[in-house]
Amino acid sequence: MFLAIGFSLLVILLLQNVRMGSGSNEIDQKFDPKVEPAKPLTKLTKGISVYKELDDQLIKNASFSCKSLSKNLSNKQGEWQRSVGMDTRNDLLIEKGYSLDEVTLAIEHYKSFNSARSWRSAQLKKVSKAQEQNRSIRERLESMTGALLPDYMRLRIGYPNDAFDRFVKLSSNEKQTVLENDLPIVDDLVAFIKAKSNWEYQLKFNQKLNSTYDSLVEIESLKEKDLQLMLSYIEYPEEVVGSIDGEAMTLLDYAVRYGYYDLANDILELGVKPTNDWYLRSTLETALLGLKWRMTEGEKIDKLVDVTRKIIAQGGLAKVDEKGENRFYGMLGNNDYDFNKDMITTLLDDHEFDLLAIEGKPLPDKDELKRSIIFSLEQERQAFFSNNFAREDLVLFTKNCPEAVKRLKNMEWMAEL
Repeated sequence: MFLAIGFSLLVILLLQNVRMGSGSNEIDQKFDPKVEPAKPLTKLTKGISVYKELDDQLIKNASFSCKSLSKNLSNKQGEWQRSVGMDTRNDLLIEKGYSLDEVTLAIEHYKSFNSARSWRSAQLKKVSKAQEQNRSIRERLESMTGALLPDYMRLRIGYPNDAFDRFVKLSSNEKQTVLENDLPIVDDLVAFIKAKSNWEYQLKFNQKLNSTYDSLVEIESLKEKDLQLMLSYIEYPEEVVGSIDGEAMTLLDYAVRYGYYDLANDILELGVKPTNDWYLRSTLETALLGLKWRMTEGEKIDKLVDVTRKIIAQGGLAKVDEKGENRFYGMLGNNDYDFNKDMITTLLDDHEFDLLAIEGKPLPDKDELKRSIIFSLEQERQAFFSNNFAREDLVLFTKNCPEAVKRLKNMEWMAEL
Protein backbone atom coordinates (compact mmCIF):
# COMPACT_ATOMS: atom_id res chain seq x y z
CA MET A 1 0.00 0.00 0.00
CA PHE A 2 2.78 2.43 0.99
CA LEU A 3 4.64 1.48 -2.17
CA ALA A 4 1.59 2.37 -4.31
CA ILE A 5 1.18 5.73 -2.54
CA GLY A 6 4.85 6.51 -3.01
CA PHE A 7 4.69 5.63 -6.71
CA SER A 8 1.61 7.87 -7.19
CA LEU A 9 3.37 10.80 -5.49
CA LEU A 10 6.36 10.31 -7.77
CA VAL A 11 4.14 10.41 -10.87
CA ILE A 12 2.40 13.57 -9.63
CA LEU A 13 5.74 15.30 -8.95
CA LEU A 14 7.00 14.36 -12.43
CA LEU A 15 3.83 15.70 -14.06
CA GLN A 16 4.09 18.95 -12.10
CA ASN A 17 7.69 19.30 -13.15
CA VAL A 18 6.75 18.97 -16.85
CA ARG A 19 3.88 21.46 -16.46
CA MET A 20 6.12 24.00 -14.75
CA GLY A 21 8.56 23.82 -17.64
CA SER A 22 6.15 23.68 -20.54
CA GLY A 23 2.61 24.76 -19.72
CA SER A 24 -0.43 22.49 -20.10
CA ASN A 25 -0.71 20.67 -23.39
CA GLU A 26 -3.12 18.20 -25.01
CA ILE A 27 -0.96 15.35 -26.25
CA ASP A 28 -2.13 13.45 -29.30
CA GLN A 29 0.79 13.33 -31.74
CA LYS A 30 4.49 13.01 -30.94
CA PHE A 31 6.75 15.76 -32.18
CA ASP A 32 8.87 14.46 -35.03
CA PRO A 33 12.53 15.00 -34.08
CA LYS A 34 13.49 14.90 -37.77
CA VAL A 35 11.52 18.08 -38.39
CA GLU A 36 13.48 21.22 -37.71
CA PRO A 37 11.78 22.84 -34.71
CA ALA A 38 10.37 26.32 -35.23
CA LYS A 39 11.52 29.25 -33.12
CA PRO A 40 10.31 28.96 -29.53
CA LEU A 41 7.03 30.73 -29.03
CA THR A 42 4.67 31.42 -26.18
CA LYS A 43 1.17 29.87 -26.08
CA LEU A 44 -0.73 31.46 -28.97
CA THR A 45 -3.99 29.58 -29.46
CA LYS A 46 -6.04 27.04 -27.59
CA GLY A 47 -4.57 23.58 -27.80
CA ILE A 48 -1.00 24.61 -28.77
CA SER A 49 1.93 24.95 -26.41
CA VAL A 50 5.45 25.56 -27.64
CA TYR A 51 8.29 25.31 -25.23
CA LYS A 52 10.85 27.96 -24.16
CA GLU A 53 14.37 27.16 -23.00
CA LEU A 54 13.95 23.39 -23.14
CA ASP A 55 16.95 21.12 -22.96
CA ASP A 56 17.61 18.48 -25.62
CA GLN A 57 15.87 15.71 -23.69
CA LEU A 58 12.64 17.72 -23.28
CA ILE A 59 12.62 18.68 -26.97
CA LYS A 60 12.68 14.99 -27.90
CA ASN A 61 9.72 14.32 -25.64
CA ALA A 62 7.78 17.46 -26.55
CA SER A 63 4.31 17.12 -28.08
CA PHE A 64 2.42 19.24 -30.60
CA SER A 65 -1.38 19.13 -30.52
CA CYS A 66 -2.30 18.30 -34.13
CA LYS A 67 -5.72 16.93 -33.26
CA SER A 68 -6.72 19.98 -31.25
CA LEU A 69 -5.69 22.56 -33.83
CA SER A 70 -7.07 20.47 -36.70
CA LYS A 71 -10.48 20.46 -35.00
CA ASN A 72 -10.22 24.19 -34.31
CA LEU A 73 -9.32 24.91 -37.94
CA SER A 74 -12.16 22.72 -39.20
CA ASN A 75 -14.67 24.52 -36.97
CA LYS A 76 -13.43 27.90 -38.14
CA GLN A 77 -13.60 26.71 -41.74
CA GLY A 78 -17.29 25.92 -41.24
CA GLU A 79 -17.85 29.27 -39.54
CA TRP A 80 -16.28 31.08 -42.47
CA GLN A 81 -18.34 29.08 -45.01
CA ARG A 82 -21.56 30.04 -43.24
CA SER A 83 -20.51 33.68 -42.97
CA VAL A 84 -20.04 34.03 -46.75
CA GLY A 85 -23.26 32.18 -47.63
CA MET A 86 -22.52 28.52 -48.40
CA ASP A 87 -25.48 27.10 -46.47
CA THR A 88 -28.05 25.12 -48.46
CA ARG A 89 -30.68 27.85 -48.65
CA ASN A 90 -28.44 30.88 -48.42
CA ASP A 91 -28.31 33.10 -51.51
CA LEU A 92 -25.91 35.72 -50.13
CA LEU A 93 -23.33 35.02 -52.84
CA ILE A 94 -26.01 35.34 -55.53
CA GLU A 95 -26.96 38.72 -54.05
CA LYS A 96 -23.32 39.77 -54.38
CA GLY A 97 -23.57 39.27 -58.13
CA TYR A 98 -22.08 35.81 -58.63
CA SER A 99 -23.86 33.43 -60.99
CA LEU A 100 -25.53 30.15 -60.04
CA ASP A 101 -22.72 28.23 -61.75
CA GLU A 102 -19.96 30.21 -60.03
CA VAL A 103 -21.40 29.68 -56.56
CA THR A 104 -22.03 25.99 -57.25
CA LEU A 105 -18.38 25.42 -58.14
CA ALA A 106 -17.16 27.50 -55.21
CA ILE A 107 -19.18 25.37 -52.77
CA GLU A 108 -17.81 22.20 -54.38
CA HIS A 109 -14.29 23.62 -54.04
CA TYR A 110 -14.59 24.53 -50.37
CA LYS A 111 -17.06 21.88 -49.16
CA SER A 112 -18.03 18.92 -51.37
CA PHE A 113 -19.87 17.84 -54.50
CA ASN A 114 -22.89 16.78 -52.44
CA SER A 115 -23.03 20.17 -50.68
CA ALA A 116 -22.85 21.98 -54.02
CA ARG A 117 -25.55 19.74 -55.49
CA SER A 118 -27.86 20.36 -52.52
CA TRP A 119 -27.34 24.12 -52.69
CA ARG A 120 -27.92 24.26 -56.45
CA SER A 121 -31.09 22.15 -56.39
CA ALA A 122 -32.47 24.24 -53.49
CA GLN A 123 -31.88 27.41 -55.51
CA LEU A 124 -33.59 26.00 -58.60
CA LYS A 125 -36.58 24.83 -56.57
CA LYS A 126 -37.32 28.29 -55.23
CA VAL A 127 -39.45 28.95 -58.32
CA SER A 128 -41.76 26.00 -57.56
CA LYS A 129 -45.41 26.46 -56.65
CA ALA A 130 -44.91 24.44 -53.45
CA GLN A 131 -42.20 26.78 -52.19
CA GLU A 132 -44.22 29.81 -53.27
CA GLN A 133 -47.03 28.56 -51.02
CA ASN A 134 -44.54 27.96 -48.18
CA ARG A 135 -43.25 31.53 -48.47
CA SER A 136 -46.83 32.82 -48.43
CA ILE A 137 -47.54 30.97 -45.18
CA ARG A 138 -44.34 32.29 -43.64
CA GLU A 139 -45.17 35.87 -44.61
CA ARG A 140 -48.68 35.58 -43.16
CA LEU A 141 -47.33 34.16 -39.90
CA GLU A 142 -44.74 36.92 -39.64
CA SER A 143 -47.46 39.49 -40.33
CA MET A 144 -49.63 38.03 -37.57
CA THR A 145 -46.81 37.89 -35.01
CA GLY A 146 -45.15 41.14 -36.04
CA ALA A 147 -41.72 39.48 -35.96
CA LEU A 148 -39.42 37.80 -38.47
CA LEU A 149 -39.06 34.05 -38.08
CA PRO A 150 -35.51 32.70 -37.76
CA ASP A 151 -33.97 31.30 -40.95
CA TYR A 152 -33.66 27.81 -39.52
CA MET A 153 -37.45 27.57 -39.02
CA ARG A 154 -38.86 25.96 -42.15
CA LEU A 155 -42.60 25.96 -42.80
CA ARG A 156 -43.87 23.44 -45.31
CA ILE A 157 -47.24 22.43 -46.69
CA GLY A 158 -47.70 18.68 -46.52
CA TYR A 159 -48.33 16.63 -49.66
CA PRO A 160 -50.42 15.00 -50.94
CA ASN A 161 -53.39 17.31 -50.40
CA ASP A 162 -55.72 16.10 -47.63
CA ALA A 163 -58.44 15.75 -50.24
CA PHE A 164 -56.54 12.77 -51.70
CA ASP A 165 -55.98 10.95 -48.40
CA ARG A 166 -58.37 8.07 -49.15
CA PHE A 167 -58.12 8.33 -52.93
CA VAL A 168 -57.06 4.71 -53.31
CA LYS A 169 -60.33 3.49 -51.75
CA LEU A 170 -62.68 5.72 -53.80
CA SER A 171 -64.80 4.57 -56.69
CA SER A 172 -64.06 5.84 -60.21
CA ASN A 173 -66.86 8.44 -60.01
CA GLU A 174 -65.75 9.58 -56.55
CA LYS A 175 -62.17 9.98 -57.76
CA GLN A 176 -63.25 12.22 -60.62
CA THR A 177 -65.39 14.33 -58.29
CA VAL A 178 -62.45 14.82 -55.89
CA LEU A 179 -60.09 15.78 -58.74
CA GLU A 180 -62.59 18.28 -60.16
CA ASN A 181 -63.00 19.96 -56.77
CA ASP A 182 -59.29 19.93 -55.80
CA LEU A 183 -56.94 20.13 -58.75
CA PRO A 184 -53.69 18.31 -57.97
CA ILE A 185 -50.21 19.73 -58.60
CA VAL A 186 -47.03 17.82 -59.43
CA ASP A 187 -46.05 17.64 -55.74
CA ASP A 188 -49.19 15.61 -54.98
CA LEU A 189 -48.24 12.93 -57.49
CA VAL A 190 -44.62 12.84 -56.34
CA ALA A 191 -45.78 12.34 -52.75
CA PHE A 192 -47.67 9.21 -53.84
CA ILE A 193 -44.69 8.00 -55.89
CA LYS A 194 -42.39 8.42 -52.90
CA ALA A 195 -44.97 6.78 -50.63
CA LYS A 196 -44.69 3.56 -52.61
CA SER A 197 -40.93 3.63 -52.32
CA ASN A 198 -41.11 4.26 -48.56
CA TRP A 199 -43.74 1.53 -48.10
CA GLU A 200 -41.64 -1.05 -49.95
CA TYR A 201 -38.58 -0.10 -47.91
CA GLN A 202 -40.48 -0.44 -44.64
CA LEU A 203 -41.87 -3.82 -45.73
CA LYS A 204 -38.38 -5.17 -46.45
CA PHE A 205 -37.04 -3.72 -43.21
CA ASN A 206 -39.80 -5.29 -41.12
CA GLN A 207 -39.41 -8.63 -42.89
CA LYS A 208 -35.76 -8.66 -41.86
CA LEU A 209 -36.87 -8.14 -38.28
CA ASN A 210 -39.47 -10.94 -38.62
CA SER A 211 -42.15 -8.38 -37.88
CA THR A 212 -45.75 -8.59 -39.01
CA TYR A 213 -47.41 -6.52 -41.69
CA ASP A 214 -49.52 -4.82 -39.00
CA SER A 215 -46.42 -3.21 -37.52
CA LEU A 216 -45.88 -1.17 -40.68
CA VAL A 217 -46.65 2.50 -40.72
CA GLU A 218 -49.61 2.84 -43.06
CA ILE A 219 -48.48 4.66 -46.20
CA GLU A 220 -51.02 4.28 -48.97
CA SER A 221 -49.66 4.38 -52.50
CA LEU A 222 -51.63 4.59 -55.71
CA LYS A 223 -51.61 2.29 -58.68
CA GLU A 224 -50.04 3.75 -61.78
CA LYS A 225 -53.41 4.10 -63.51
CA ASP A 226 -54.59 6.33 -60.62
CA LEU A 227 -51.50 8.50 -61.05
CA GLN A 228 -52.19 8.71 -64.77
CA LEU A 229 -55.74 9.83 -63.96
CA MET A 230 -54.44 12.52 -61.58
CA LEU A 231 -51.94 13.66 -64.23
CA SER A 232 -54.80 14.43 -66.59
CA TYR A 233 -56.08 17.03 -64.08
CA ILE A 234 -52.73 18.77 -63.50
CA GLU A 235 -52.64 22.18 -65.11
CA TYR A 236 -48.84 22.55 -65.28
CA PRO A 237 -47.16 19.10 -65.45
CA GLU A 238 -43.81 20.70 -66.32
CA GLU A 239 -43.51 22.57 -63.01
CA VAL A 240 -40.57 22.09 -60.68
CA VAL A 241 -41.25 19.82 -57.68
CA GLY A 242 -40.39 21.98 -54.68
CA SER A 243 -41.70 19.98 -51.71
CA ILE A 244 -38.88 17.42 -51.67
CA ASP A 245 -35.16 18.05 -51.34
CA GLY A 246 -32.81 16.44 -53.85
CA GLU A 247 -31.66 16.87 -57.42
CA ALA A 248 -34.75 15.37 -59.11
CA MET A 249 -36.50 18.44 -60.49
CA THR A 250 -39.71 17.44 -62.22
CA LEU A 251 -42.51 14.88 -62.12
CA LEU A 252 -40.89 13.27 -65.17
CA ASP A 253 -37.63 12.81 -63.24
CA TYR A 254 -39.47 11.06 -60.40
CA ALA A 255 -41.53 8.87 -62.70
CA VAL A 256 -38.39 7.65 -64.49
CA ARG A 257 -36.42 7.21 -61.29
CA TYR A 258 -39.07 5.13 -59.51
CA GLY A 259 -40.09 2.99 -62.47
CA TYR A 260 -43.46 4.53 -63.43
CA TYR A 261 -42.76 4.20 -67.14
CA ASP A 262 -46.37 4.40 -68.36
CA LEU A 263 -46.75 7.62 -66.39
CA ALA A 264 -43.46 8.89 -67.81
CA ASN A 265 -44.73 8.19 -71.32
CA ASP A 266 -47.90 10.18 -70.62
CA ILE A 267 -45.86 13.09 -69.26
CA LEU A 268 -43.63 13.13 -72.35
CA GLU A 269 -46.70 13.04 -74.61
CA LEU A 270 -47.90 16.22 -72.87
CA GLY A 271 -44.76 17.91 -74.23
CA VAL A 272 -42.85 18.09 -70.95
CA LYS A 273 -39.13 18.48 -71.69
CA PRO A 274 -36.50 16.40 -69.89
CA THR A 275 -34.22 18.23 -67.47
CA ASN A 276 -30.70 18.93 -68.74
CA ASP A 277 -28.94 20.82 -65.98
CA TRP A 278 -25.20 20.39 -66.56
CA TYR A 279 -24.42 19.90 -62.86
CA LEU A 280 -27.43 17.97 -61.55
CA ARG A 281 -28.54 14.57 -62.80
CA SER A 282 -30.52 14.91 -66.03
CA THR A 283 -33.63 12.90 -66.92
CA LEU A 284 -31.67 10.87 -69.46
CA GLU A 285 -28.92 10.14 -66.93
CA THR A 286 -31.57 8.88 -64.50
CA ALA A 287 -32.94 6.61 -67.24
CA LEU A 288 -29.47 5.28 -68.09
CA LEU A 289 -28.74 4.52 -64.43
CA GLY A 290 -32.01 2.57 -64.24
CA LEU A 291 -31.28 0.79 -67.50
CA LYS A 292 -27.83 -0.31 -66.34
CA TRP A 293 -29.24 -1.55 -63.03
CA ARG A 294 -32.09 -3.49 -64.63
CA MET A 295 -29.80 -5.14 -67.16
CA THR A 296 -27.38 -6.14 -64.39
CA GLU A 297 -30.25 -7.60 -62.33
CA GLY A 298 -31.75 -9.41 -65.34
CA GLU A 299 -35.04 -7.50 -65.18
CA LYS A 300 -37.27 -6.55 -68.12
CA ILE A 301 -36.21 -3.34 -69.83
CA ASP A 302 -38.67 -2.95 -72.75
CA LYS A 303 -40.68 -0.09 -71.22
CA LEU A 304 -37.60 1.71 -69.94
CA VAL A 305 -35.87 1.47 -73.32
CA ASP A 306 -38.97 2.96 -74.95
CA VAL A 307 -39.06 5.82 -72.42
CA THR A 308 -35.31 6.42 -72.82
CA ARG A 309 -35.70 6.61 -76.58
CA LYS A 310 -38.47 9.23 -76.20
CA ILE A 311 -36.42 11.24 -73.70
CA ILE A 312 -33.62 11.47 -76.27
CA ALA A 313 -36.13 12.47 -78.96
CA GLN A 314 -37.32 15.29 -76.65
CA GLY A 315 -33.77 16.63 -76.32
CA GLY A 316 -32.49 14.66 -73.32
CA LEU A 317 -28.73 14.79 -72.77
CA ALA A 318 -26.32 12.77 -70.66
CA LYS A 319 -22.73 13.00 -69.44
CA VAL A 320 -20.50 10.68 -71.45
CA ASP A 321 -16.96 10.09 -70.21
CA GLU A 322 -16.16 7.17 -72.51
CA LYS A 323 -17.93 5.93 -75.63
CA GLY A 324 -16.91 3.09 -77.91
CA GLU A 325 -17.93 -0.38 -79.07
CA ASN A 326 -16.48 -1.90 -75.88
CA ARG A 327 -17.77 0.57 -73.31
CA PHE A 328 -20.29 3.36 -72.73
CA TYR A 329 -19.55 5.11 -69.44
CA GLY A 330 -20.61 8.19 -67.50
CA MET A 331 -19.60 9.23 -63.97
CA LEU A 332 -22.22 11.13 -61.94
CA GLY A 333 -20.86 12.13 -58.57
CA ASN A 334 -21.22 9.01 -56.43
CA ASN A 335 -22.96 6.97 -59.18
CA ASP A 336 -22.16 5.90 -62.70
CA TYR A 337 -23.58 3.96 -65.64
CA ASP A 338 -21.13 1.55 -67.17
CA PHE A 339 -22.30 -0.54 -70.13
CA ASN A 340 -19.93 -3.22 -71.43
CA LYS A 341 -19.73 -4.57 -74.97
CA ASP A 342 -22.35 -7.30 -74.38
CA MET A 343 -24.85 -4.79 -72.99
CA ILE A 344 -24.29 -2.39 -75.88
CA THR A 345 -24.81 -5.24 -78.37
CA THR A 346 -27.93 -6.54 -76.58
CA LEU A 347 -29.57 -3.11 -76.63
CA LEU A 348 -28.79 -2.71 -80.32
CA ASP A 349 -29.76 -6.21 -81.49
CA ASP A 350 -32.76 -6.92 -79.23
CA HIS A 351 -34.21 -3.42 -78.78
CA GLU A 352 -32.85 -1.43 -81.73
CA PHE A 353 -31.46 1.07 -79.26
CA ASP A 354 -28.03 2.47 -80.07
CA LEU A 355 -26.27 3.73 -76.95
CA LEU A 356 -23.38 5.04 -79.03
CA ALA A 357 -25.74 7.47 -80.79
CA ILE A 358 -26.19 9.42 -77.54
CA GLU A 359 -24.46 12.77 -77.63
CA GLY A 360 -22.54 13.88 -74.57
CA LYS A 361 -23.93 16.70 -72.45
CA PRO A 362 -21.90 19.87 -73.10
CA LEU A 363 -20.05 21.00 -69.99
CA PRO A 364 -18.72 24.49 -69.29
CA ASP A 365 -15.09 25.29 -68.53
CA LYS A 366 -15.23 24.79 -64.78
CA ASP A 367 -11.80 26.34 -64.16
CA GLU A 368 -12.76 29.47 -66.06
CA LEU A 369 -16.13 29.68 -64.31
CA LYS A 370 -14.76 29.51 -60.81
CA ARG A 371 -11.54 31.50 -61.29
CA SER A 372 -13.03 34.86 -60.35
CA ILE A 373 -15.09 33.74 -57.36
CA ILE A 374 -12.38 31.47 -55.91
CA PHE A 375 -9.79 34.27 -56.13
CA SER A 376 -12.09 36.63 -54.26
CA LEU A 377 -13.21 34.09 -51.65
CA GLU A 378 -9.67 32.88 -51.05
CA GLN A 379 -8.60 36.38 -50.10
CA GLU A 380 -11.52 36.60 -47.67
CA ARG A 381 -10.77 33.19 -46.20
CA GLN A 382 -7.08 33.83 -45.64
CA ALA A 383 -7.91 37.15 -44.00
CA PHE A 384 -10.45 35.33 -41.79
CA PHE A 385 -7.88 32.75 -40.68
CA SER A 386 -5.22 35.41 -40.14
CA ASN A 387 -7.60 37.13 -37.73
CA ASN A 388 -8.30 33.90 -35.84
CA PHE A 389 -4.91 32.17 -35.78
CA ALA A 390 -1.32 33.23 -35.29
CA ARG A 391 0.75 32.72 -38.42
CA GLU A 392 3.38 30.87 -36.40
CA ASP A 393 0.79 28.34 -35.27
CA LEU A 394 -0.22 27.56 -38.84
CA VAL A 395 3.45 27.17 -39.82
CA LEU A 396 3.98 24.70 -36.99
CA PHE A 397 0.82 22.84 -37.95
CA THR A 398 1.86 22.37 -41.60
CA LYS A 399 5.36 21.23 -40.57
CA ASN A 400 4.42 18.78 -37.86
CA CYS A 401 0.96 17.50 -38.81
CA PRO A 402 1.03 16.58 -42.54
CA GLU A 403 -1.72 13.95 -42.22
CA ALA A 404 -4.03 16.37 -40.45
CA VAL A 405 -3.40 19.02 -43.14
CA LYS A 406 -4.43 16.54 -45.86
CA ARG A 407 -7.78 15.98 -44.16
CA LEU A 408 -8.63 19.69 -44.24
CA LYS A 409 -10.19 20.54 -47.59
CA ASN A 410 -8.32 23.11 -49.67
CA MET A 411 -5.93 24.28 -46.99
CA GLU A 412 -2.85 23.86 -49.19
CA TRP A 413 -2.17 27.59 -49.00
CA MET A 414 -0.87 27.09 -45.45
CA ALA A 415 2.14 25.26 -46.86
CA GLU A 416 3.23 28.51 -48.51
CA LEU A 417 3.31 30.47 -45.26
